[in-house]
Amino acid sequence: MSFKTHGALLNRSSPIVQQRFRLRITVRSDNILQICSNNKSQTKAYLKLHPDFLQQCFNDIDFLDINQSMLKLFKATDKKMFFGHLPRIFYIHIHQSFSEQLLQLWEGNYYQQRECTYYSIDGKMIHVLEQFNIFPHNVDDWGVIQIALTEITERKFLKNHLQYLGKHDILTKLYNQTFYTEEINRLEEKFDLSRVMYLFGHEWFKKHERYLWA
Repeated sequence: MSFKTHGALLNRSSPIVQQRFRLRITVRSDNILQICSNNKSQTKAYLKLHPDFLQQCFNDIDFLDINQSMLKLFKATDKKMFFGHLPRIFYIHIHQSFSEQLLQLWEGNYYQQRECTYYSIDGKMIHVLEQFNIFPHNVDDWGVIQIALTEITERKFLKNHLQYLGKHDILTKLYNQTFYTEEINRLEEKFDLSRVMYLFGHEWFKKHERYLWA
């Protein structure tokens, strides 16, 4: 089935687009919502305790079509290669983002946007901004779902690197004062008496160095 067949509004030059079809997930969803009495916190806890349910739902997805940009992103030479590596590509996604995706759908949120993580076929981790959309005429049965991915791997790396530099000493690579200050504030807010922290200044170590290594 091609993009033209199911009336996608995006052409093949659109950046990194994926479409997929959900089958029997609505039936499974209704059963789970009844078990959890439509309570979001209970449903979320259920999904966390039953990863097999997420895997079953993922297995009920039929991938209709992908474009060339999707193949390039995941290092696939053709569609057959891509579809043959779905477990590898979506491994992190199933366990991290898929449950939130379902929870949002059950609340009637048919357009979603979130940061997700995937694996390319060559084993590299890919960070993307995922735009998830169900067309209006498919809202009732979740028939055709369009997913557009925008890669943000480099941006994610730079962000994490800046966060690292902000909380580590450049020379020693150890946590700096900023980290410990934020950590103390966090612990004070939680008021958890089960933790103990010892703080020693650099000058103290210099003063007692000969005793420490004696």
